[in-house]
Amino acid sequence: MLFSPVLAPLALGTAVVVRIKLGSPVLFRQERIGLHEQPFQLLKFRSMLPARDPSGQLLVNERRLTPFGRLLRRSSLDELPQLLNVLRGDMSLVGPRPLLPEYLPFYTESERARHCVRPGITGASQVSGRNNLGWDARLAADAHYSDAGTLREDIGILIQTAVQVLSKSDTVSNPWVDGEPLSVARSYPQDGGYRLRRFESKDVEARVRWFTDPRVNATMKLSSGITVESTRAWLSGARQNPERRDLAVYRIDTGDLVALVGYKSDLSHDLPEVYIAVDPDRHGQRIGSVALALLIKLMRARNEAPGAGAEIFRANYRSIRLFSSLGFREVDAALPDDRLRMEIRWDGQDGD
Repeated sequence: MLFSPVLAPLALGTAVVVRIKLGSPVLFRQERIGLHEQPFQLLKFRSMLPARDPSGQLLVNERRLTPFGRLLRRSSLDELPQLLNVLRGDMSLVGPRPLLPEYLPFYTESERARHCVRPGITGASQVSGRNNLGWDARLAADAHYSDAGTLREDIGILIQTAVQVLSKSDTVSNPWVDGEPLSVARSYPQDGGYRLRRFESKDVEARVRWFTDPRVNATMKLSSGITVESTRAWLSGARQNPERRDLAVYRIDTGDLVALVGYKSDLSHDLPEVYIAVDPDRHGQRIGSVALALLIKLMRARNEAPGAGAEIFRANYRSIRLFSSLGFREVDAALPDDRLRMEIRWDGQDGD
């Protein structure tokens, strides 16, 4: 292969360091789906410690990924063994990234076109944003490439990939923190052209912009001093809290973020407290109604609580009408005079 004189010594050196830093085995093998939806064994350099420590205690993923492992992923050196997959005929240099077998039931018919060509070490979705793209955009880019890819486009993708790798841009090294499996992402409810997904670090700047907007501050109880730095710290802590969910509502066709919703346990009540914040530039477009309905649908489907509650400013007539329209009712609660609590219960009701 053209790259062998350069990459072979690099691969060998990386293998030696992996053996020293992480032990044996050096290679990570995982079944992926290739051409015509046929499975094959994908090869990578191992970037994580074993699932259990020497005493047999199960390790969480954050502890398994060492600084060296993060370096491997950010530099894409962990992908070098896939050159063997190329030599075997399982993969090409350029093509849709091979994904897990359990994702097969979650593709749309048009997205299945990605399996009409061999998967690649790099591809159209990688140079369009790598792992920072949402699933809809990634799979659409792959499907388009599968239908209309050319040699000239392949050369351009290889050049762009080299630039990205050298600049270490758009790489997600902690997939359990940023991004969810397709099987999870596609399980969130949708309503017309909108769908729920998990709140990700790419949403931080929008959250700060919205929560510091006077139009939002007038209708929500918010802490002061909201910044990008404080929000990133908040997100890190929120990820570790099993008692809360923070979600985003986006347009399926464009991927645009339109609302933020979520819920967390409320120690003073038996129901979790929900929140909703709509892009202030989209107020009056009924986004709030769609967003809250999606959140309630998710909560009922997960059956984690018998209902939900919300604390609302009495002057916020629009929000009161919105919650009322979805079945929330005012209940007695020890709150400041300018606020009220509304609740909905679905005990004994069938989830939609």
